[in-house]
Amino acid sequence: MSNKKSIIQQLQEEALNPDISVSDLLRKAKVVAVKLGLKDFLDWIEKELNGYEVKTQEELPAYRIVSGETKAWNPYHGWQPIIFEDPEMASLLSVRGVNSPIAELDKIAKSKTEGSLFINFSSEAKQALIRGIGYATDVKFLISKTAIFRILDAVRNVILDWSLKLEKEGILGKGLSFSQKERSKTHEPKVTYKIGHIDKFAGIIGDISEDAKVSIRQINLESKEELRDLVEQIKKYIPQIDLENEARRAIGENIIELDAEIKLDEPKPSRVKSLLSSLKNILEGAAGNVIAQGIIAGIDKFIG
Repeated sequence: MSNKKSIIQQLQEEALNPDISVSDLLRKAKVVAVKLGLKDFLDWIEKELNGYEVKTQEELPAYRIVSGETKAWNPYHGWQPIIFEDPEMASLLSVRGVNSPIAELDKIAKSKTEGSLFINFSSEAKQALIRGIGYATDVKFLISKTAIFRILDAVRNVILDWSLKLEKEGILGKGLSFSQKERSKTHEPKVTYKIGHIDKFAGIIGDISEDAKVSIRQINLESKEELRDLVEQIKKYIPQIDLENEARRAIGENIIELDAEIKLDEPKPSRVKSLLSSLKNILEGAAGNVIAQGIIAGIDKFIG
């Protein structure tokens, strides 16, 4: 009798193996998504493999928004930071979206490149910056290599969580095949919801649909400041809460995504709600902890 693992179990093992590239992991996940007919997940995989064709960075997953610094080339002193008098402009140009195919990010991660990496501006943005500087030069957005590792880790974690959810629902397959019962089960309302919106999946990949009931209030300048304060409070007090390593890691990822979303000119209420709800669900596992309950109360002010 063969003890060959199913493709779902292989996917889990490879997601835990840092020697397996995220590109290869996505291609295996694509096989599963196609065989199970999971269109939404397949769409996300295709975008990760081929790159995101978007007009604005708000259309990108939150984990692909990275922090960095806008710099201009000075022939005498090299790359120098650009100082913006307008705080809003400075905030806007402190983050950029990375839409490159995952294979390019894999290649950067494996390279021996140290220090900062460059992201080019669009020709329109570049010309606008040059006009503001007042002389012809080159401008680029600099990020650390760590930002690339974070993107790759986020994608790896999504695939791992997804495959674990499939296994939990009894969808494992045999070799590279799935039974009719397994294929049908992925489209049942209960299972479809769990697979299509695993943990932070709704917040990472897409928004709550137009007709969904979103209780978070409109995010204006005042509420953005309140959200920032809440995030800072969570950062400050999380170390004092007794949590499992996995829960602590998940909270850290949520905070990174919230930070990125709040920095946008127009944060999406549905995405913020999804991330806050995920934080609340994790913290509810620390029942009885006074600090955790205080944070949950702060989250409830936004999501009800």
